[in-house]
Amino acid sequence: MLKLKYKMHIRRTTPRKNGYSSVIFNIHYRNTLNRLYSGISVLDSQWNEQKECVKQGCRVDNISYTELNNRLKDEEQFIIDYFDSCMFKEVEPSFTELKKRFNDKFNSRNSRGGEEFYYYFDQFIEVQSKSRAWNQSMIDKHKRIEKGLQQSHPKLKFSDLSINMMQKILETWSKGLDGHGTYNDHISDNLSNFRTFVTWAKSKNCLVNEEFFAFRPKLRPAIIDPRFLTVNEVKQIMDLDLSQSCSLDMVRDFFLFQCGTSLRYSDLKRLTKGDITMHDDGRYYIKMVTQKNKKRVEFPLTKVALEIYMKHKDIPYPNNVAFPVISNQKYNDHLKTLGERAGLTGEWVDHQWRLDKEIVVRHPKKDLGTHVARRTFISTAINEGVSPELIALITSHSDLKEMAPYIGLSQNGAVKVTNAIDEAYQTTQRNV
Repeated sequence: MLKLKYKMHIRRTTPRKNGYSSVIFNIHYRNTLNRLYSGISVLDSQWNEQKECVKQGCRVDNISYTELNNRLKDEEQFIIDYFDSCMFKEVEPSFTELKKRFNDKFNSRNSRGGEEFYYYFDQFIEVQSKSRAWNQSMIDKHKRIEKGLQQSHPKLKFSDLSINMMQKILETWSKGLDGHGTYNDHISDNLSNFRTFVTWAKSKNCLVNEEFFAFRPKLRPAIIDPRFLTVNEVKQIMDLDLSQSCSLDMVRDFFLFQCGTSLRYSDLKRLTKGDITMHDDGRYYIKMVTQKNKKRVEFPLTKVALEIYMKHKDIPYPNNVAFPVISNQKYNDHLKTLGERAGLTGEWVDHQWRLDKEIVVRHPKKDLGTHVARRTFISTAINEGVSPELIALITSHSDLKEMAPYIGLSQNGAVKVTNAIDEAYQTTQRNV
C-alpha cells in the first residue's frame, strides 16, 4: 500500500477590517502548502490557538461552539479519509480533486462569500511583490484592482469568472473607481494583471471557471497624438522675457534642459553636478543610471542644455544637485503658466475608446507637462534624421516599440519626407 506523509493544521487567516478571520486547513504535502476553507470565521477572542478549535462557550453568528467544532472535526476527518483512500488505491492525491469534493460536501465556498478569492488576491500581491521586486506603483495598481472588485463584487468566487461575469467586470472598470470613467488602454492593463493573478491562483489549485481563459475581448487601443513641441514653439519659450519672474525663469531652465537631454523628471531631480563631467573632447557629458529602468546612459550636453548647466554650475545647491527641482505637481502647474505666457496655440487630439464608445479628448498645447520635453527631444531628433537606434541609447528605451509613442512628425519632418520622394522621382526622370 502506498504510504503518504502529510501534515495538517487548523489555522486562521489574517483578520479582516471587521476583526474576523477565516478558519482554514493548512495541508503540507511534498513541500507544498495547500489550503482549504472551513467556511467558519471567528474573532481572535473566540479562537483557541493551542487546541485549534472555537473556545468553549462562544457563539458565532448564533451558532454554538459545539456545533462549530463538530463541523471542523467532520471536515478534518473528510480530509483524512481522502488521503487514506488514495493510499489504499495507491494513487497520488490531487488537491484540485480534494478541494472540489470538500467544497461540494460542505458548501464552504458559498458560505464564505468571496473570502477565498480576496484572500488569494492578498497573497498574490504579497508573494509577487517580493519575488518580482515590484515597485510601489505596481503594488498600488494591483490593490486598486482588488479594491474595485471588492466594491462591485464583494462575494466574487473563482467559479464565477464566466464570460458574462468578465464582461460585467470590464464594464465596472470602464466606469472607474472615481466615477469619471477610464479608457480601453487602462482596462486592457487591468485585464492583463488580473489574468496573471487568476492564472497564479489556478496554479494554487483554486477551482477557476474555464470560461475565464477563453475570454479575449478585442478592445480598441487609443490613438494618441504625440505631445511634443516644434522647434519654433521651443524658441517661443526661449525668447520669453521672464526677468520679472525668477520662479518661472527657473522652471523654464528645467524644461529646456529636459528638451536638450530627454531626461525624465525623476532623473532631472536626482541629477548631481558629479553626474556631469568634461571629457577629453572638451564637451560636458551626462553619465548616470536612470531611476525608472536602471539603465546607464552617457551622452554629451546639447548647446541648449550646456548653457543652462553653466548658468547653475557654480551655485551651491543642497546635496550637490545640478538644479533645485521642485515637486512634480508644482513643476507641472508652473509649466502650464509658462505655456500660456509663451503664447502656445493649437492642441493635441486623442481618440480614446471606453469599451466600444469613441471619445475625442483635446489637450491645449499651452497645458505643458514635464514629459512634453522628453517627447520634444525624441521627435526633434527623429525629424532631423537621427537614427532611432541611436536616440534609444540616450533615452534609455529598451527597443523602438517602446519609444514609438514618443515620436511625432513635425511639419518640417513631413516636408523632408516629401522632398526626399520628390528628389527620387526627379532623379528617375533625369535618368530616363
